[in-house]
Amino acid sequence: MLNTTRVSLLLLALLLALTGCVETVKGTAHPALRDHGSISRLAVAPFSLSERLVGVKTGELETSVAAELLANRFAEAIAARGVHVIPPSDVAIALEAAGITGRRVLARQVATVVAEKFGADAVLVGRLTRLVARDGSAAGANRAATVGFVVDLHGAPGAARLWTGNFDETQRPLTDNVFDASRYPGGGSRWLSAEELLSWGALEVSNAMPVGY
Repeated sequence: MLNTTRVSLLLLALLLALTGCVETVKGTAHPALRDHGSISRLAVAPFSLSERLVGVKTGELETSVAAELLANRFAEAIAARGVHVIPPSDVAIALEAAGITGRRVLARQVATVVAEKFGADAVLVGRLTRLVARDGSAAGANRAATVGFVVDLHGAPGAARLWTGNFDETQRPLTDNVFDASRYPGGGSRWLSAEELLSWGALEVSNAMPVGY
């Protein structure tokens, strides 16, 4: 009996250790971040789509709408940290006025414009890479929602890359791993829509960003 109890405790400890290593956000700080200084005035550029998502529609959320929503969620979450944020709509107007349009806008072009127009010391550029709608409802789903995106924080006006964040998540059911599933809004007790998963991802990544200090 003693050996059985000991084995059970060891297995539980291993389970807790493994679930504690769940990485929602993969963030990478680049060397230029060290010399850039604090970021207090940040522009959020309109987010783009990976090539495979251009023109794609899901049953729940169009990819172009999702990219716009994602950029706005970042702007809101970062502003909540006390950073002065120039929203994507204002950045889009400034880029258009400067004659910078299309899907392949360079980070250095955006960084130059936001520094000159808004006095921004950094710009956030993002791309939506995956979007799969939930098949079902919050109470029960045949397929969980999936959202993936990558964001790059660039200094302005020089556009040195400061930090990169990656988020790629398919909601896992509570029955797979109760500790992992509890990360999600609602504690894993319901199936999130793609929009809910996207908004949660934006909040998680924005909280990991080196801004606001």
